[in-house]
Amino acid sequence: MTSISIPLVVSQYQALQVNTAGSSKSTLSPGETISLDLIVKNTGGVVNNLIVSTPENSSFALEGTTQQSLGSVPTNSSINTSIRLTVSSTAAVGQYTIPLVFTYQDVLGSTNTQTLNVGPVNILEPSTQYRLSVDPKSPTEAGSEAQFDITLDNTGTSPITAILDMNSTTAFIPLGVTRVYFEPIGPGESETKQVTIGISSSVSAGYYTLPLTITLGSGTSATQMVGIQVTTTPTITVSATTQPAYLAPGSTGTVNVEIANTGNAAIRSVYANAEGGDFRVTGTSDKFIGTLNVDDSATLAVPVSVPRNLSIGSHTLRVTVTFKDNNNKAYTISKDVAIQAYDSATAAANGATSASGTTGTNGRFTRSTGVLFGLDWIQLGAIAAVLIVGGFFGYRHFKNKKKKVAN
Repeated sequence: MTSISIPLVVSQYQALQVNTAGSSKSTLSPGETISLDLIVKNTGGVVNNLIVSTPENSSFALEGTTQQSLGSVPTNSSINTSIRLTVSSTAAVGQYTIPLVFTYQDVLGSTNTQTLNVGPVNILEPSTQYRLSVDPKSPTEAGSEAQFDITLDNTGTSPITAILDMNSTTAFIPLGVTRVYFEPIGPGESETKQVTIGISSSVSAGYYTLPLTITLGSGTSATQMVGIQVTTTPTITVSATTQPAYLAPGSTGTVNVEIANTGNAAIRSVYANAEGGDFRVTGTSDKFIGTLNVDDSATLAVPVSVPRNLSIGSHTLRVTVTFKDNNNKAYTISKDVAIQAYDSATAAANGATSASGTTGTNGRFTRSTGVLFGLDWIQLGAIAAVLIVGGFFGYRHFKNKKKKVAN
């Protein structure tokens, strides 16, 4: 018998994700330095002795060093770090994503390398006359109105005046004014104007560019693309109604839980689960909903029974909803919805099913019935009618037979 050996190469999948949490500037010129705040996440696996560097052919390099040590990142956790990058003096004008090289040791002690991009940033032609910068002064969320400071620095040797025109895009709409005037600014001085820009509710989280056209008093014009990070905040609202509307101790019904997306971005992989609390869940209590767009809602129907010894008043049902945002970030939200328990008399008067057996439709009183041997009065009446008719014909048959015998 011949044995065959097949070599197997065991390795760990690439486990790192990186996101830009903030930057010192969104535009820079060749030779300038930018500071980036990063969130580095280990999505699963072992990440030891993590080192960040830049590729040899990159237009960006770490300031004052060739690599920066970040330590180790525990499994399924994140670290925050800051790096300073200097743009090459020969970098071409344009918008860039910045490649970063992450090197670490995995569970086998092997060296893994991942190249991940952050940014983007805009590189502009160096100006000997001015520098234009745009800084947000309020949250830049989708669907919001955000305030920005636009600052014009005079880097030349003589006073300048300028007109700034803001252009609308699919993501941004200038509100109030679209043209800003800068009065004469002396050498080495600056002037700041505040503007309000509307951010479209239809955009997802990410970086978007806003074109700005600046015209100097000399007549020279240039268009500068400003990068703005747009954020989104997932928000859900959970509410509940019951069917029938009035639940009494000893009765059964359904709690209809409505999950609504009241945030400013779509959410995915929505899953809802209800826990009975003071009520006993008698059937399926969870549901995979999928995607909920903004202002969309879905209903989770939870069958419950009300204990006979439950006190009259307000009680709660715990609902847990899990979902992911557009950046694949997972959320878990638990909320208590209120459910009212009524006494049997109130429930019966309002047409609900109670312990005494009154029934109704859509919470409105339709008829009052009783029960005997598990049958309501209508069923008993039908049986009685059959018995009466049967008795009548039986009696007539008996009378006719008796007459024949007598004759």
